[in-house]
Amino acid sequence: MTKQGDRFFMPGGIRYYDPRSQREMLYVAEAGHEAMGWICYQHPDGQWVALKKADGRDLLAVQEARRKLRMELPRTPEEILARMEAVAERDVPHGYERSRLLEALPYIQAVQYLVDGAPHTAETWEVTRTKTRESVIGQIREYLPYAWDRANLTRGSSAIRSMAYFRGLIWLLGPEHDELVEWIGAPENFEFYGKPALVRISDVAGFDWHVRLNENDDPLPGRDNDDWRSLPVIEEGEVIDEGGTSYTADEVLQE
Repeated sequence: MTKQGDRFFMPGGIRYYDPRSQREMLYVAEAGHEAMGWICYQHPDGQWVALKKADGRDLLAVQEARRKLRMELPRTPEEILARMEAVAERDVPHGYERSRLLEALPYIQAVQYLVDGAPHTAETWEVTRTKTRESVIGQIREYLPYAWDRANLTRGSSAIRSMAYFRGLIWLLGPEHDELVEWIGAPENFEFYGKPALVRISDVAGFDWHVRLNENDDPLPGRDNDDWRSLPVIEEGEVIDEGGTSYTADEVLQE
């Protein structure tokens, strides 16, 4: 918080650790002048005070802080644990959503949920744990071809499980995606076996969903991903499997 005249305000900016002063600093700059900012420190009374104009070493530290902000998951372990509890009832019996959340927890918080005999130690868990935005986006992109395939084949139960899988991953990307997470989780939005949701999920992951490709990027035969209006129109909360049998979304989740 800095003082201008008789008013105080909390500045925006980027917090980072300064090894020279061995304390947390705040970099603030006007829009359009990001490379000409000021370095602030936090006074013991809690107010942020402008210290000096940023020099070259400060800007390098800010650049590294920006890089970490882009990579690190914005959800804390405490938030992930709370989320696992919040979605537990709707995520039974398969646990697809909670499993994606569990995989982002540090071992000390995750171990209570691991089944006996799970082949993990603290060391091996950290190697495979979901820790960055890049990892989350990579998992989404890797799963999307399968999810589109299940929707194209009108596989109702598989398509609903895909939605649970994506809900867990997209929630990890931060509060700016909360609306999408709840939207794709609602049975009334499951039209065309979740394809409207898959379009939005593909956009988040930067995935070109229009044409189905194999591992060599050659078009696959059969229905294209953008040919979804030819699928059966289903009523709110209804799922039709490949055999033409109709279920409610809740019934499918209990399979």
